[in-house]
Amino acid sequence: MIEGKPFDDQKKELLQTYSHEEGVDYDTLENNLLMLFEIADELKTLESKTVELMLTSTARECYLSDEETEKLIKCLKEQRATTQRSMGSGEATTYEEVKNRLIETRLEKEKATTRAEVASKDRIEAENQLKAEGESFAKTRRKAESDAAVKVENDLKDLQSRTVASNQHETTLKNELGKATMQMEEAKLTFEHICGLNLENKERKKTKIAIVITSIVIVTLYVLWFLSFLKH
Repeated sequence: MIEGKPFDDQKKELLQTYSHEEGVDYDTLENNLLMLFEIADELKTLESKTVELMLTSTARECYLSDEETEKLIKCLKEQRATTQRSMGSGEATTYEEVKNRLIETRLEKEKATTRAEVASKDRIEAENQLKAEGESFAKTRRKAESDAAVKVENDLKDLQSRTVASNQHETTLKNELGKATMQMEEAKLTFEHICGLNLENKERKKTKIAIVITSIVIVTLYVLWFLSFLKH
């Protein structure tokens, strides 16, 4: 109180421990202490017997001895003598007047604390919302990446299947082409053999025509098969 230091959280925690051990209601004690600090601030700048009596009464409620209270008042008077701040409205004349002024000061401080708490709460909510949006974005991105990977894998499997089918078609086509070539060779040999037997011209012509037709049919079948393969 004398040095004007705040009643910080560390002191509050220590006082809570002592209050619990001594069976004292901490909330009531803290309110009395805050009132005592405010009265002491008044006495630093205002010479008033009324304020001194208020400080003595409040100090007892805070479990200070009369000797400690007298020392405190003496120190506050010395500070007042050093600063010598004049009050334009003069000395407060009644206990109620000083008390009401102190209560108003406390209310203003409480309002300021409440506004700070609300601002802190809004900041925390904004941070949480931003965090939630970030997590949602990350989840959406992971899902998109997973879907893309699955699609690529499916496309690869489909391409592999079509490649296998294409290879099978190519093998089949090669086999058919080989068969057609063999048939053409057989037809040629047959034609040469028939020519070697000196058949009549009419018979040779018929045989030749038959061989040509057979060759055309085989080639046509090959072309049709090849076109069918290209369509697939």
